Amino acid sequence: MQGQVLLLISNFLSVYSQFSVTIAQDNADVSSGDSSLCWVDKLDSSIFYTGFRPRLVIPPRLVVPASPKIAYISLYSCHGITVTELQKWEKVSHDCSSAAYLNVKDACGERLMFLWSKAMGRSYEERLPAEISGIRTGDSGYVMLVVTYLDVAGPSVDSSGLELIEATGPIPSGMEGGRLIVGHQLPRLIVMGGVEEWRATSVCHRSCLKNMEEDSMKVLKVGVFTGPRGTSARLGIASEEGKEVGKDILNADLVNGSYVEKQVERRIAPDNDLWLDCIYNTQDLNVTIFGGVGPDLEHCFGVLTYVTKTVITTCKSHPTEYSVLYALDFYLENEDYNTYSEDYYVDDAFDSEEEENYDDAFGKRKKREATSRLKNSRKKREAYETVEDAFFGKLSDDKSLVKDRIKSFQSQGKINSSTVVMINSLLAKDSQHAVFCRLGSTEMPVIEVGPPTSKPLVSVP
Repeated sequence: MQGQVLLLISNFLSVYSQFSVTIAQDNADVSSGDSSLCWVDKLDSSIFYTGFRPRLVIPPRLVVPASPKIAYISLYSCHGITVTELQKWEKVSHDCSSAAYLNVKDACGERLMFLWSKAMGRSYEERLPAEISGIRTGDSGYVMLVVTYLDVAGPSVDSSGLELIEATGPIPSGMEGGRLIVGHQLPRLIVMGGVEEWRATSVCHRSCLKNMEEDSMKVLKVGVFTGPRGTSARLGIASEEGKEVGKDILNADLVNGSYVEKQVERRIAPDNDLWLDCIYNTQDLNVTIFGGVGPDLEHCFGVLTYVTKTVITTCKSHPTEYSVLYALDFYLENEDYNTYSEDYYVDDAFDSEEEENYDDAFGKRKKREATSRLKNSRKKREAYETVEDAFFGKLSDDKSLVKDRIKSFQSQGKINSSTVVMINSLLAKDSQHAVFCRLGSTEMPVIEVGPPTSKPLVSVP
């Protein structure tokens, strides 16, 4: 009997391995510090992939000074680029930030297929909900693997990647699935130290969600990712009238401080807003940190797995320049504020449910003058990747750069803990948001929106 069991297990493993394919680098050189390597490969575009396992492999070498520390491994499908161009980079590890690689990264960083975080652990295995037949590549079959390394002590080599699980059987069991990334646009994520709960809030606005091709989007799974100080996350739905719609999609503590995943079943309508909160414990900090991936940075984004696949791929936001300046009580020396499309503009965006005495909080604020609209020149990026933010490089009213001015509030002891709480309340509850929306390879114009709810979202039992 024992022999029969072992034979059955052996046969099962043999069949199982037959229906998987591995996308991985080949002895890639990893530099010290923080970096991301990209790897272009080709899959069968007709196959549905129902999940993945991480493949974490450090090739044997005579001298390996430091094992690479991997933060994220992600896989994207490539669109809008010639096969000839992709063939040139096929199966070659390359620095993702290289200018020579930019057009490939732009075309292949559009639609997320799979994502692994170190918080998931080496033994993590994703299996998509049964209602989803799987996730496929684009027509070309080309995909781009991105491996992000953090704090590598010295030069090393790596052959890590993802093992994709293929759907079995001649007929898919469900509908084709898609991934929607929502969250905070980096690097304009401000997290101050010294508090048990610092809240970062972002919105996925209905101006983006209205582009879904169906009457609604059925979400079957949600994953939320933060940096090392994340403690909990909440994802809610708001109506066009600013009221909560049903219970939260997700409201949970994070696993290993930076990740949570939950099976759900919720429908999102085209006239809804999504509202993502990430909570951080910064009691061990006495400084202000910004958005990014690393030990002294933070991020907040969610991955929604849904049916049926739509053109919407990314829906994110960050507080407008004016909202940050309002909360921190300073202004720009040259009054060179960005303005956005005035669709969905809310005049009373700074009104709050709380009756705080903020009448004089921004007394020296200069009225914003209309300037040229923000040019839509942002490049494609991974879900958590930092791009340049011109706001941080502008001059504040004391002649220092905005980023340095924000840091100085805590580094120079200008504010106490109660002021930090007040600033967080303004940023999280009353900010206007610049909303970023990507439809496949098209980056939509950035628009400015007010808070989507008339009061802070809370969990509905």
